[in-house]
Amino acid sequence: MARVYIAYDLAGLTGSSGRADSFSRAHAVTPGLRAEFADLDEEALEHYAMTEAAQESLLMLADRLGQNRRVVLAAEAEHVTPVEGALTLVEVSEIAVPQDVIAWLVDTEEAIGAVAAAAAGLRSGDGENDS
Repeated sequence: MARVYIAYDLAGLTGSSGRADSFSRAHAVTPGLRAEFADLDEEALEHYAMTEAAQESLLMLADRLGQNRRVVLAAEAEHVTPVEGALTLVEVSEIAVPQDVIAWLVDTEEAIGAVAAAAAGLRSGDGENDS
């Protein structure tokens, strides 16, 4: 089993989306990430993969006015295949929400202002996506 991180949104977390979600792509520690950052320990590599999912969640917020909290789901996936050319992006065996989720990582209220500003910057074209 491999730990994977999935970009999500608050509407899905609160159940207000009216959807049953499943995913086939996520972020994880891959051989490419390990090779790129050989000096980092496993915890730092996991943090890097989780941060990439948080960045993807921020990009989702840029399309949704009024949502100002990033959400990342942590899950264990049986089959993980790295996407060629991507440091953390992987294809996974289907992960169902909430059944397969082991942790829900959600921005605190203190982060709302900074997240809203970052999402607004992306909406206005001022933000950059380096991933």
